Amino acid sequence: MRRTAKILGSVGGIGFFLVTHAVEISNFLGLFQLPTELKEALIVFASVPTLVTWVVLIIGLFCLGYLIRDSGHHTLALAAIKNRGARVESSHLIGIGLAAIVVGVLIGTLLIGVGLWQRSGAAATPIVTQFGFNTGPASEPEREGSPVAWTKKPVLGWQKQSDGSIQARTIEVDGKNIGNEEIQLEDVYIISGVTGKRLDMKIEAAQDRTSTAIMAVAKDTNPVPPGAYIKARTGELNGTQGVMEQDFLRDWGTIYFMAEYNGQKHRIVSDRSTIAFLFDQQRPQPIPPHVTLKEVAKDSAQSPTPREIRALYEGRTPLQAETLLAQYKGQRMKTQGQVLTILSDGQSGSVAVLDNNGDTLECRFGPQWVSNLSRFNKGDMLKVSGTIADHQNGQQVYLNNCEIN
Repeated sequence: MRRTAKILGSVGGIGFFLVTHAVEISNFLGLFQLPTELKEALIVFASVPTLVTWVVLIIGLFCLGYLIRDSGHHTLALAAIKNRGARVESSHLIGIGLAAIVVGVLIGTLLIGVGLWQRSGAAATPIVTQFGFNTGPASEPEREGSPVAWTKKPVLGWQKQSDGSIQARTIEVDGKNIGNEEIQLEDVYIISGVTGKRLDMKIEAAQDRTSTAIMAVAKDTNPVPPGAYIKARTGELNGTQGVMEQDFLRDWGTIYFMAEYNGQKHRIVSDRSTIAFLFDQQRPQPIPPHVTLKEVAKDSAQSPTPREIRALYEGRTPLQAETLLAQYKGQRMKTQGQVLTILSDGQSGSVAVLDNNGDTLECRFGPQWVSNLSRFNKGDMLKVSGTIADHQNGQQVYLNNCEIN
């Protein structure tokens, strides 16, 4: 009976450790990749506290040691070593083989343990800092689960460097008690679907409505009342430095969010595309295709006519007309009229005075138009475009920077 208990203790202790750390071991050794279905099943075991797994392993090794001791093969192995010149019998070989297995297991466990400890050495140390949060849309996010409904997509706490690179600082998941009874949170954490690493999360809580909220361990919070919102967040992933996007996607490309309450365990899986999207949201987004208005030329037919400009002064004081004229100042007017006269402006430019159906226009041209204007006689029709001048008097319309059309 004792022998059976030792065998079960050895197999169970060592096997339990290997199962709970299978994902980490496979990634640490880098020799093989577990199938996705098997990895997701093993993720559940990865939530077992690390201290418990190591205690179980020690018990398993202790049972294995006693099993070998009681078998007597260790004395044969020692005798074979002391009497190297003597003939080695089969029983000696068995003893040596068992001893080698024990030593191999101890050395392998030690190496794996050191490696896993080093990989988790960058555990977050909470530092009070200010940084950006991807709060998402103002509308209610999509949730799943009951009686606590958790958001399907985590929230990324991030910071952006001067070169535009994005670093992850925290991971947050929000929930809401949609049930009719209070819910006592027991434990909330995330597990990497890549490395199997676990990060504990804390719950935002306050003593009352007037006090400042702090992050507390789930078991230290009071039951969540119906209709209340829950905010769970990790500590900072790498202090104030954060984790570079490529490193985060490498180690946390798949995230398992785990929440334990009222004896239940709820899990939400965020795959690599979901995690990558959290980073993409922080980059400047190009303007998507959309319908635009046709560009209207400034000197198009929509510009005011000479009659409309002069009509602003009819029956009004100059002050009143100036107020109405403000909307047209600087616009280009395209019009035409019979030449009344063309003369020099005294500054190498020219002035053409036109009659547009009884309304007089005074168009000022630059020196480059002198030769063209010299071809026009009185009574000729001249098509022009010009900028409506700031100063008008209602007697005629003044245009600057005119051109011949």
